[in-house]
Amino acid sequence: MAAGLTTRNIEHAVIQVREENKFSLLKDVLMTENPDSCIIFCRTKEHVNQLTDELDDLGYPCDKIHGGMIQEDRFDVMNEFKRGEYRYLVATDVAARGIDIENISLVINYDLPLEKESYVHRTGRTGRAGNKGKAISFVTAFEKRFLADIEEYIGFEIQKIEA
Repeated sequence: MAAGLTTRNIEHAVIQVREENKFSLLKDVLMTENPDSCIIFCRTKEHVNQLTDELDDLGYPCDKIHGGMIQEDRFDVMNEFKRGEYRYLVATDVAARGIDIENISLVINYDLPLEKESYVHRTGRTGRAGNKGKAISFVTAFEKRFLADIEEYIGFEIQKIEA
């Protein structure tokens, strides 16, 4: 059932982390990966707002998109992201569908999605149009059971890497 749900062009990885260490891990991953274009997914709009503020305070070129924004603002943000006006887009699942940008090199699941289908939608934002992409998911102890559902759904075990 799961074959072909996710493209071969995407390298998937999971890093186990405690909730309070996620932001520090994110900074390390962004420094190591140094992506041209990256979407960071959070579960709630509150989390998106908080993370965007934290990244912004550190001088990361970023913006955000979530369901609490009016459609027009979301379009503006997407167009600016497409044009490369900033490298990092912090988003909820509302943004996972319908984002059609070819050069996103990295997707980070800052919060693992609770629905396995969302994992496929989120990670499918990278590795498009023949390009290689990478999807890194942060997983807390609480989220491990969702990870098992996701792996069963996509039909393979995601490589665990050390922080």
